[in-house]
Amino acid sequence: TLESGLSPVLGNATLFRRDRLSDGFAARWVAKACPAESTVYSCGFAGVRPRPTRFEAADCELRRLDVEKLLRMLSGRTLYFLGDSLSIQQYQSLVCLARSSIDSVDTDWSQLTGLSLSDAECPYPNREHCHVTKSCATFKGTTARMCLIRMKSNFWKVATGWRDVIVMNIGVHYNSAESYRKIVRDRLRAVRAWRRFHPLRRFVWRETAPQHFRTPDGGYDKNASRGCLPTLDADASSAQNWRNDLALRELRRAGLGGDVLRIWDHGLALGSAHYGASALARRNDCTHWCAGGPMPNHWNVLLYNYLANYLLA
Repeated sequence: TLESGLSPVLGNATLFRRDRLSDGFAARWVAKACPAESTVYSCGFAGVRPRPTRFEAADCELRRLDVEKLLRMLSGRTLYFLGDSLSIQQYQSLVCLARSSIDSVDTDWSQLTGLSLSDAECPYPNREHCHVTKSCATFKGTTARMCLIRMKSNFWKVATGWRDVIVMNIGVHYNSAESYRKIVRDRLRAVRAWRRFHPLRRFVWRETAPQHFRTPDGGYDKNASRGCLPTLDADASSAQNWRNDLALRELRRAGLGGDVLRIWDHGLALGSAHYGASALARRNDCTHWCAGGPMPNHWNVLLYNYLANYLLA
């Protein structure tokens, strides 16, 4: 169980569903929210409190995330998160878990691509605090940085440090194997070129997480009934998990298959942790997870254990 680092302020759910917020709530939320937090995935903003969940490793020791040790490991490095909206969630989770050590966060805010947020979901001028598109955090007393960069960017022009770390994932929004294979190969070619300049750079691929829509395999369908499946059975998991199967083959093909955060199985029974699982949710979203909930935080526990094994070594 982790302290989420996110805002403890919960929205007035009744008023929120009527397209307006309680008086002063918007200002209170910004004042108490983590600097990297956005309204679009904040269940607290919508009036929902994620259920605490603890993961226990069956056959190894899983270290608890120690922010002070993590920042020491990252001294002189930048940890980059590169990918789609789930990579945004992982970046936000880690920065918010480290919020007590934050020196500054420089963020580009935007409207959410392909989705028009109501004034209740984003009541701030210039769409600030709605959705993160690019962000970097610095921390007190250390040269460590954490950054979120766009998937479509020429990241090798940004991630120039000789000991930088990139955590990448794309996949959940691709529904064609052909188009997904093409983008994965393109990105992995760029990663190989990036690593070739400095062998001490580290690259980590994070698996795509499961969706829990009310469909036969849990995958997205715009006509799916509201609410999220609580769990995926073996057949649904096998049918939906083709993206990870494809990505792992491409990683091995590119000689990059060794460093993978395997998170798929951990989310199969956590459909209730999606943003859209609550009856209070405004969107039928069984792809993204409650900010401050168990899944993005757990990904970062796994990432911390990986970094402790390899960076300290």
